[in-house]
Amino acid sequence: MCYERLDDMSDHIFTLNHYYMDTINAVKRKWEEETTPNKRLANQSLVAVTTPSRIRVDDLTFIPFTDVSNEKQAALDIQIALYSYCKAVQKRVVDRVAQLCYHWFIIKCVLLVHIKLSNKFTSAELFSLMVESEGLTRKRNELRANIKAYKEALARVQQIV
Repeated sequence: MCYERLDDMSDHIFTLNHYYMDTINAVKRKWEEETTPNKRLANQSLVAVTTPSRIRVDDLTFIPFTDVSNEKQAALDIQIALYSYCKAVQKRVVDRVAQLCYHWFIIKCVLLVHIKLSNKFTSAELFSLMVESEGLTRKRNELRANIKAYKEALARVQQIV
């Protein structure tokens, strides 16, 4: 059922949310930060700037086109839009998978097992199953007594020193 739900969900991914546009704006800002210093240097020193073969912004590698290309801005926009769309879809899928896993595992499985176990045993039987054995209780009490004795001895030594 979970697989069918995931398959159905992947056919209807809706990404028109603020995260998509926030990602586009952030990538465009970083793109401008990466490319603007080179243009400023070229204007100040009258030196031609060579466009690098690839520019990396976050985990996206852009293929820059030459300034004389008519399609430069369109190509950049398409690369940014596709990257942002993929990020939005990735985020949406992760959120939905987490919700589906919670629903099918916690609601449909764990709670069902809990109900069946609760109805199977009486309160007295559950209490007897959950009670700690006498041996463990004795060991815990001995350990607490030893810790208390060590603390008192440490306090006496600190008072002397």
